[in-house]
Amino acid sequence: MTGIMASELIRQYYEESDPLKRKEILERSLEKGEEPEANQMRMELWNCRYAKRIDKKSPARADGFLRLWMTMKFFSGSRMGAFGRRRNQREVRNLLKELGFDKMKEYGRVGEQILFQECHHAARVYVTACSEDKKYSSTLLGLMSISKDKVQEKIARDTVLVAKIIPEELQMKKELQIFSEGSIQAYKDLFPNDRNFLSQVD
Repeated sequence: MTGIMASELIRQYYEESDPLKRKEILERSLEKGEEPEANQMRMELWNCRYAKRIDKKSPARADGFLRLWMTMKFFSGSRMGAFGRRRNQREVRNLLKELGFDKMKEYGRVGEQILFQECHHAARVYVTACSEDKKYSSTLLGLMSISKDKVQEKIARDTVLVAKIIPEELQMKKELQIFSEGSIQAYKDLFPNDRNFLSQVD
């Protein structure tokens, strides 16, 4: 997808990973009158993505887009017969609706572009978290660290699984197209020279 022009504040918005800081940045952009239509969509999508608190006593927000990513990853270990596929399809469709995918698509090209940017952002958050997570970058019950190259290979496998293989197995390629494109593009941006990954997704 081609990008839309972004102000400095909006660039900061997509660079920031903390939900509450992202909201503050977006509110400043709205106050300045930047991209009023697009920013209203971004705020609507923020409210969908971070709708749930981590716990009642904390203002910290759970990330619904990462929940979608992990749900897709979980399906790799489930049986995908006809009954299992229908159950998983229903779960994903409910989650997509909850996260505002349907609403953004109704807004047309701009809504779809903003949805793509948010999926791209979520994938970058996931990759960064995995790169810094000692459990993710370890093997043998966490007793041994693996090299950065091996961590990258592991992240690549996750991305191919979540953005390509599972959507195909669910028979939901069209419904998950923007999610898949955003996730794949995020990996390409972070690891532009990974030819093996490119051969699997192009």
